[in-house]
Amino acid sequence: MGLIAGVTAWIIPGQGISDERILGYFDVNATLVAAVWIVTVLATARMSQRRPWDAAMVALAPGIVLAGTINWDMWAVALLALGMLCFSRERLVLAGTLIGLATATKPYAALVLGAVLLLALRTGRIRAFMVTAGASAAAWLVINVPVAVANPSGWAYFFRFTETRETSYGSLWFAYNLVARRLRWPVLDPATINWLALSVFLLACTMIAAVALTAARRPRLAQLAFLIVGAFVLTSKVYSPQHVLWLIPLLALARPRWRDFLIWQGVEGLHWAAVWMYLGQVSSQGPTQHNIDMPYYVLAVAAHMLATAYLMFRVVWDIHDPDYDPVRRHHLDDPQGGPFDGLPDWVRFSPAIPRMRCSLGGRNTMPDVAVVGSGPNGLAAAAVMARAGLSVEVHEAADTIGGGTRTAELMQPGHVHDICSAVHPMALASPFFRDFELARRIELVVPELSFGSPLDGGRAALGYRSLERTVQGLGQDGDAYRRLLGPLVDRIDGVMDLTQHQLLRIPRDPLAAALFGLRTLEQGSRLWNARFHGDLAPALLSGVAAHAVSQLPSLASAGAGLMLTALAHAQGWPIPLGGSASIAAALEADIRAHGGVIRTGASIESLQQLRGARATLLDVAHGAC
Repeated sequence: MGLIAGVTAWIIPGQGISDERILGYFDVNATLVAAVWIVTVLATARMSQRRPWDAAMVALAPGIVLAGTINWDMWAVALLALGMLCFSRERLVLAGTLIGLATATKPYAALVLGAVLLLALRTGRIRAFMVTAGASAAAWLVINVPVAVANPSGWAYFFRFTETRETSYGSLWFAYNLVARRLRWPVLDPATINWLALSVFLLACTMIAAVALTAARRPRLAQLAFLIVGAFVLTSKVYSPQHVLWLIPLLALARPRWRDFLIWQGVEGLHWAAVWMYLGQVSSQGPTQHNIDMPYYVLAVAAHMLATAYLMFRVVWDIHDPDYDPVRRHHLDDPQGGPFDGLPDWVRFSPAIPRMRCSLGGRNTMPDVAVVGSGPNGLAAAAVMARAGLSVEVHEAADTIGGGTRTAELMQPGHVHDICSAVHPMALASPFFRDFELARRIELVVPELSFGSPLDGGRAALGYRSLERTVQGLGQDGDAYRRLLGPLVDRIDGVMDLTQHQLLRIPRDPLAAALFGLRTLEQGSRLWNARFHGDLAPALLSGVAAHAVSQLPSLASAGAGLMLTALAHAQGWPIPLGGSASIAAALEADIRAHGGVIRTGASIESLQQLRGARATLLDVAHGAC
C-alpha cells in the first residue's frame, strides 16, 4: 500500500507540500480508485457466469461511493477479485500471485485461502490449495522481502503498531470501552482485546469449518470467503468504515439478493455518517446538536455489525438449504470454485445421519436417496437430489440406463436407432431441462415438419413448425385450426407456465390460462371435432392427444394434446443428435459429477433391499421394478 501511495505522490508535478499538490494528489488517487473499481466490477461479472448482472451490486454500492477514497483498500479489493477470477478459470499460479499481491496491500485477502483450504479438504483436491497458497506466499515475499531488508524497522512497524494500537472506531471493542467508561465498567486494554479478538475469530473459523465439512452439499467458494472475512471484520479491534469495501464483491458473489444488500448498505451509510459526526464532536468538543453523542454512535456501530452478522446468517442458511441459494437455484454448482466446481465429496462429516458419521471417496455406504429405475424421470430426480448435496444411488434392472430414452445399433454397425422415444417436445420447454441446460450439453435438431397423422387413400395431415404452413395444408378447416391454436401459440409462455406447474395457483398469464382452459373443455368433451368439417384437422389433433395414453375425448388428453400441438408450432419438436440415449448420458454424467452412483443389472424386488436409505423414489406400477 505504501508503494501505491508513493508512486501516486511521485507522479504529482511540483515540489513540497502545497494546496495544489494536495488537491492533485487526492484527484489522482480518486481517479485510480475509480479505475480499480471498474476492474472489480468487471472481474465480478466475469466470475458470475450466467448471472453477470450481480456485479451491478458492486457497480452501484453506496459503500464504495462513501468509503472508496478513505484509504487504498480498493486496490486490494480489485487484486483479490482478479485473483478469484483466475481461480475460477483454474489458472492457479496466476490466481495465487494476485491474491499474494492483494495480501501485500491488505492482509485480509489471505483469508480467502482459508476458504480454498476447506474446499480442498472437502473434495480431496489438496494440490489446488498448495499451488494457490504457494504462489500467494511467493508473491507476498517478493513484495515484502526487499522492503524488510532495506528498512527492517519501518517494515516491522506495521506489525508492532497492530499489536499495541488501541481499538479503532467502528469495532465492537471500541464501542464496549466507550460504554464501559461511561458506566464505570472495566475497560479492556490492547493486550486483552488482542487475546479476545483472536480467540473469538478462531472460534468463528472453527464454526465455519464445521459448516463447510458437514453441510449436505459442499458450500461455494464465495460463501465461505464471505463468512471468513465477515468473521474477521466483526471480531477485529479495527473496523474502519472502508472495510465495507472488502465485503461488497464477496456478498455479490455469495448472496446476490438486492433487498438484503440495499438494507445492509443503508445501515452502513448511517454508520459512515455516525462516525464522522461523532468524530466531529470528539475533535471539536462542540455542542452535540451539531453532531451526535456517544450513545447514538454506539447504536450505529451495533446496527452495522448486526447487519453484517445477519448477512452471514443468511449465507449459512443458503448453505444449509441450497434451494434458498440464488446461484444454485439456477442449477450451477460453484461458478467461482474453479478446480472444485462440480466435484463429488471426498470427505464429509455427517453427524445428522445415524450410522453414517463420515463419508470418504465420494459415496456413502448408506445413500440419502435410492432411485429405482433409470428412465428419464428417475434420472432427473436423481440429478436434482445429487445437486442438492444428497448421496444418491440409482438402481436399474437392465444392462443399460435410459428406459424409454435408449438408443442401439439394431441393424448395421454405426447406424443407431431409438428403441422407444425419438422426438422430445419438452426438451426445450421443460423447466427442468431449461435449468439443466440440456441444449448446451447435447445437440438438438428441430425439423421443419413436427408431426403427422396418416389417413386412408395415401393422404396425411401434416403439422409443421410454421402454423401458417400447417393451416394451408388443412384445406377448409385451416381457418378453424388457426382460431383454435393461434392464441395458444401467441401466448406459449403463459401456456407452458400453466401446464408445467401445479394448477392450484394464480397463473402468471391469466389470459393464456383462460384461453387454454376453454379450449381444453371443448376438446375434452363431445364437441372435440365440432368446429371441423373435414378429417385432416381432427386426425392431426387426435394423433397428438393420444400421447396422453388416456380416453379420447377427455380433459387429460385434450390438455396434453393442445399443449404439445401449440408447442410444435411455437418452437418445434426437437430431436437429439445421436439418439435419445444422449439425454440419458447427459443426466448420467451430471449425476456422477455430483457424487451419485448408478448401478445397472440391479433388480429391486423388495424395499428391504433399500433399507437404510433416507428416501426411496420409484414407480410402484406393476412390473416397474
